Amino acid sequence: MLLCLVALNGCADNASGAGRDSEAQVWVGEVAGSDVAVGIVASAQRSTLFFCGGDSTYPDHTHWFLHQGPLSQTAPLEDGRFRVTLSAVGERVEGNLEIEGFDSASFSTELVKPRSLAGVYDALVPCGHAGLIVRQSAGSAAPAAQGTCVTTILGDTVVEQVNPVMPVALGADSGISASTSDAPSEMFTLRPLVLAGN
Repeated sequence: MLLCLVALNGCADNASGAGRDSEAQVWVGEVAGSDVAVGIVASAQRSTLFFCGGDSTYPDHTHWFLHQGPLSQTAPLEDGRFRVTLSAVGERVEGNLEIEGFDSASFSTELVKPRSLAGVYDALVPCGHAGLIVRQSAGSAAPAAQGTCVTTILGDTVVEQVNPVMPVALGADSGISASTSDAPSEMFTLRPLVLAGN
């Protein structure tokens, strides 16, 4: 099971815009051999990894993961059934994702270039913690996006797909408009993920 990895308390700070870390870097990519997108936002103080399942994997391959401290190749990151081991940290962040009950898989991400729409976007909305990973191979290339909304109901994790308004673009409010598959008429705005303050 791959889940969009990020802690809700981090998202709450992000949604308010408080505690922005101006030195944060962003990487986006994918898990090999799957439809799972990966988004990472990290600074020297903290990092957020978001594994976001696609059409065939979103119910059980979506998880947010919040880590205190910089990205490191020396110690695995663990959260419940999830374990992430990094093998490269630089222009590319690469590693391996292990989820209890599933085969382990490698992932690879590339540093987001300036003036690109690519990145990790999130919001706290009625369906829960919504996240969107946008990938764009070049500045003029059409962006691709996939997202999910995660909440917990009576101890069970509930995941819905998030669909951005097409074509994917930033609105006047610097956000991307989207809705869930379960409530397509209820629109909300996702903005670039901001790491929680110190």
